[in-house]
Amino acid sequence: MSNSLQEALDQLVKTASDIQQQVNVVARENRRLKDRYGNQKKLTARDVARIRELASANWKQVDIADAFDINPATVSRIVRHKYWA
Repeated sequence: MSNSLQEALDQLVKTASDIQQQVNVVARENRRLKDRYGNQKKLTARDVARIRELASANWKQVDIADAFDINPATVSRIVRHKYWA
């Protein structure tokens, strides 16, 4: 494998690892909030902005939903400005 191809592959693996770390951070925070507030699944304006940001960065809506512990349909509605217009 050529050096440039190996470097590109290494960078892709690092980027995927960074994204997974971000998802893990969000998921941990959501679990903490769920433990604290029970089943009151309330998103903040900051959460909504982050959801739209992740969607713009081509994250799959199902992955965003998993990270925020919400239904993928909710992510879709947020991204389309049906919720939190």
